Amino acid sequence: DSPPPLVHGADAHRPVAPEVERAFQLLGMPPDTPKAEAAARHAARLPPGGIELLHMRDGDANGLLHWLGTDGGSSPWVNPVLSGALTITASSPPCRTTDPRALAVGAPIACNAAGPGRGGRERSPSGAAWWALDLGPSARLVLSSYTLRADASGAYPRSWTLQASGEAPGPSTAWHDLAVHADDAALHLPGQYASWPVSCPRAAAPWRAFRLLLTGPNAAAAPAAGGSGRGGDCFALAGVELYGHFWPRSGGGGGSA
Repeated sequence: DSPPPLVHGADAHRPVAPEVERAFQLLGMPPDTPKAEAAARHAARLPPGGIELLHMRDGDANGLLHWLGTDGGSSPWVNPVLSGALTITASSPPCRTTDPRALAVGAPIACNAAGPGRGGRERSPSGAAWWALDLGPSARLVLSSYTLRADASGAYPRSWTLQASGEAPGPSTAWHDLAVHADDAALHLPGQYASWPVSCPRAAAPWRAFRLLLTGPNAAAAPAAGGSGRGGDCFALAGVELYGHFWPRSGGGGGSA
């Protein structure tokens, strides 16, 4: 088995290895066979022309969603969900308090929460709440860090997993864990930002889709700590931003098909 993903809010596991060794671990193959060696060389070789999106500070304009919204800085910002440059979905149907478009904006908002999964085309095995971002068939991102922004509901996430896939989100999508958060209280104020590095072996690969999966009760589930005790199974977020090396869709910038 490959090493576990980076764990936040618990004992941190930060594996460091050469690029090819990380590719072996990613593929889950023993490194002493010709087939594994060839596969590892292929996995370790990233396509040329990647755009480096560096996290400088929380709330900066250097991330992927901002890049997509401005078509690489060449045009005024347009919500990438509305332009078709990015697809964001949630475990519960869109409504006034579950708005994927708001997640791309990242502005302060009273409540924006994905509810527990109740089936649907991208259901999770546990029925847990989630948000998923799909870059499209030919776009890829090697993720190095990410930022979340809290809404003002008080339902701050505490335990969740960041996952990635090379497929479009769907019922049979294979998700791979990149970072696990357990009892992580980094988000504890309305509108607050928090950012985390992502450095597990799987993060060295270019991915098409990313999912934030709630794995435990949020802060609203603990009345003794000031929560209401209601809505503890919702994943409330005002915004998300991704950083790393990005390969846009074939044929142009973020808004291109």
